[in-house]
Amino acid sequence: MNNQRTQLLYLAATLVVGVLFWSSAIRFYFSNPPNPGISSSYQDKLSGQEVTTEQINNVTHTNPRAPYFVAFDKLAYYGVSSDDVRYIQDFIINFSLYNEQLDAPIVSLVDNSFKGPFIESEGFVTKYSFDFGIDGGNVHTVSVISNSKDPSIDIKILQNGAVVDHRKFTLYYL
Repeated sequence: MNNQRTQLLYLAATLVVGVLFWSSAIRFYFSNPPNPGISSSYQDKLSGQEVTTEQINNVTHTNPRAPYFVAFDKLAYYGVSSDDVRYIQDFIINFSLYNEQLDAPIVSLVDNSFKGPFIESEGFVTKYSFDFGIDGGNVHTVSVISNSKDPSIDIKILQNGAVVDHRKFTLYYL
């Protein structure tokens, strides 16, 4: 009887220790989930902007193949409309995925490369250009003619002065 009581005591103690161990292990796991990448920051050499891997992971989480745009928020400072930025970024996404065949590249606006805006046709046509780089190099120029009278946007991607890709879109306002 005493031997049976000792065995039950050992069994109960083992169960309690096991439950405590696993509950603390589960609690530790959920308080420190695995990080898919170590969060670090670096200075983008083309834009001069500080970039963190956490920012990149947050954006590419919705579409892991889509590029991450660095410093494209500066286009608004230069007077580029949000509609133009949306069309330009969409065009660059398609260019990087299908022409360049890159997965999740970093697309950076090259610092101090914006030229324009040049306004023509009584204020209806705006022309401007800027450089962007892919993954810290591979620099291209975007040339844009935005026409608010048509309404349309004509976007060209050039490399070394030669047109690499070109599209003209009719603008549809939301």
